[in-house]
Amino acid sequence: MFPFPHLLGAAELERAHIEAILDRADHFADLAPRHEPAPRSLKDRTLINLFFEPSTRTQASFELAAKRLGATVMNMSMKTSSMSKGETLLDTATTLNAMLPDILVVRHDQSGAVALLAEKVNCAVVNAGDGWHEHPTQALLDALTMRRAFRARRGPDAPAARLEGLTLAICGDVAHSRVARSNIFLHKILGNEVRVVAPPTLIPAGLDSLGVTTFHDMSEGVRGADVVMMLRLQNERMEGAFIPSVREYFHHYGLSSEEMSMAAPDALAMHPGPMNRGVEIDSELADDPARSVIATQVEMGVAVRMAVLELVAENLPHTAPRSERPAAPGPRPAFFGEGERRATLLAATAAEPAVEPQPTAYVNARLIDPETSSVVSGALLTRNGEIADVGPRLFNDGPPAEADVIDCGGLALGPGLVDMRVFIGEPGERHKESFGSGGESAIAGGVTTIVTQPETNPPVDDPALLDFIAQRVAEERRDHAMPRVRTMGALTKGLSGAQMAEYEFLLARGAVALTDGDQTVADPVVFRRCLSYAASLGALVCHYPQEPALSKGACATEGAFATRRGLPSAPAAAEAIMLERDLALVALTGARYHAAQISTAASVEALNRARARGLDVSAAVSIPHLLLCEDDVAHYRTFFKMAPPLRAASDRDAMIDGLLSGAIDCVVSSHRPQNEESKRLPFAEAAAGAVGVETLLSALLSGPGGRAFSLPFIFAKAALNPAKRLGLDAGRLSKGAPADLVLFDPEQQRKIDRRRLRSKSKNSPFDRVTLPGVVRRTVVAGRTVYLYDPETMGETAA
Repeated sequence: MFPFPHLLGAAELERAHIEAILDRADHFADLAPRHEPAPRSLKDRTLINLFFEPSTRTQASFELAAKRLGATVMNMSMKTSSMSKGETLLDTATTLNAMLPDILVVRHDQSGAVALLAEKVNCAVVNAGDGWHEHPTQALLDALTMRRAFRARRGPDAPAARLEGLTLAICGDVAHSRVARSNIFLHKILGNEVRVVAPPTLIPAGLDSLGVTTFHDMSEGVRGADVVMMLRLQNERMEGAFIPSVREYFHHYGLSSEEMSMAAPDALAMHPGPMNRGVEIDSELADDPARSVIATQVEMGVAVRMAVLELVAENLPHTAPRSERPAAPGPRPAFFGEGERRATLLAATAAEPAVEPQPTAYVNARLIDPETSSVVSGALLTRNGEIADVGPRLFNDGPPAEADVIDCGGLALGPGLVDMRVFIGEPGERHKESFGSGGESAIAGGVTTIVTQPETNPPVDDPALLDFIAQRVAEERRDHAMPRVRTMGALTKGLSGAQMAEYEFLLARGAVALTDGDQTVADPVVFRRCLSYAASLGALVCHYPQEPALSKGACATEGAFATRRGLPSAPAAAEAIMLERDLALVALTGARYHAAQISTAASVEALNRARARGLDVSAAVSIPHLLLCEDDVAHYRTFFKMAPPLRAASDRDAMIDGLLSGAIDCVVSSHRPQNEESKRLPFAEAAAGAVGVETLLSALLSGPGGRAFSLPFIFAKAALNPAKRLGLDAGRLSKGAPADLVLFDPEQQRKIDRRRLRSKSKNSPFDRVTLPGVVRRTVVAGRTVYLYDPETMGETAA
């Protein structure tokens, strides 16, 4: 009848499941007026109402429903839980597991939080409302109300009494309504027509993908409808101007007898409550028993929740004593920490990498030269930390007698990658990533230069902090094998977007560019002055283009996916709007500008227009935005929460096209480690970002979008171009270039295991994904800093 251990949303149901719930609820609804007792089907069961949001009717109806079925009920609110003292949602789950409840009824203000909790508890979970996502029992009680009303009005054999052939008009604040989503999902499953009537500001983008028809005229939207369902105007969830005024809203979108007369003669007026009379619905109509079934909705709430609890409980073990029930999950797998070592790590001892003690000859290699876009078989000689010679006919008479000889066995040898967007937790958040752990991650991925961002605590807006970083890198180099480390200085003091940092001092101490990391300088006057001053020094300004007012509070891209999941979203245009502003100011100032990370097709078009005007601009795309799209987030997978958020598949494809066409110059990992606690949260609350420096090369070799990139192309985008843009002597495989090299097998496959990544944090979206490309050796300044050892790697190789 009902095969699920949980009820998390209406979207997961089938018609048979809906009918099973409604049939059972019908029975319970008939018992109440006759004062007949319900079966004690939940006897010896314990139900906990876990409400993180205030609720009166929903919590009371679940409590009454459970008690009528014989359950023991405990109510927990946010104010009385340890979460008010800092406990996480999953810590609460651990505590609840220890209490051995049978059923949890959960309401939370974040979409996906209930699903996250359901994964971590050993009992049934019922969603009593999560964020803007779903409120399935409300949709079910609405359906029961309709079924019983039409049975009485049109007869038991009428299609409407079977919830068939209905036209449902849902009116009002659809954007913020979980009730609306659950009703849309449920009635589309039943095959009914669903209309949505609201001002355009209260209709989420992509809603039509759910199979609904939208109207902005109340009379047109309700014309001929069998059910007119009004929604509460949720002022507590709104920030900014959604409607001109309550008075105007009611005039255009409120339900009165006049609008109701446009519906079917026996149409039902409904409201999930609580009502704002004179705002969403006229008082006279709300109290009219001939049209309004609002009071019946409240009555049906207990019956439906009794049915849901009973059916969910059927999937619980019936006979096992509590002492024999499954234990709570064991200790969580390691999410951050050093992990086990999987390579031979040879430490250097100075602030800059120590050079090789003697020449090294690499023979029998496939030489990748991004400058000439060639791959040839040949050899390479390093001496004193530089490439002394390279070519296809090198060592025809044998390598120099004094050189160490490394037979590459036909593997690919290229310049080490240059990752120009790496977030390290020092200073301030070393528990997420230190220079040592980040450095080990880099060299294991063939990255020989990392460029760290100033978004630290405190931020790198003071020249003294560059000295601190140099000292820390030198200290780590004594204990860890390290790549070269370069740092960008802050664009504004405190990354506040208000006042310029001390550019000349920062550049003099070694800053390679100026940026505020993932912070946007919103004030165009301030940003123009930053560009002008930087231009006078010849400095590169790297900026993260996101219009902050449009993006505030968003964790997803506006569209069908965000609407379906009930996630706060921002339009993809928020990026292009800010980028267009930046490019206009670049034209005014003549500055050198780099878009730190773009992710939309509109941004590619803007860059192409800027280049056609002769502006000195460049841009990068991150690996997640090159390989992934918003659909990969699926059921709120927080490892896929990025900044900017993952985009539609069409934008992802535009990133690939932009890279191939040359509109996008660089690929970066955008390596942003986040610790366990900041990711194991509801999606909207979880921290954004993913680790990626160790998987950068493999991800590029995987052929994003099914289009294989040539090896010279990969090394141009991930080594040569970033080095050129930053003015670094790196990314080349030519005589006189630094001997920063990566030797790798581009064909060998490996399965990524996040627990084995060297980063202290493990938030990788590629966990358990098989990718090509295994780094066999990484060389910095001619010295081998990483060697692959298959026995300690623990990876699956093809």
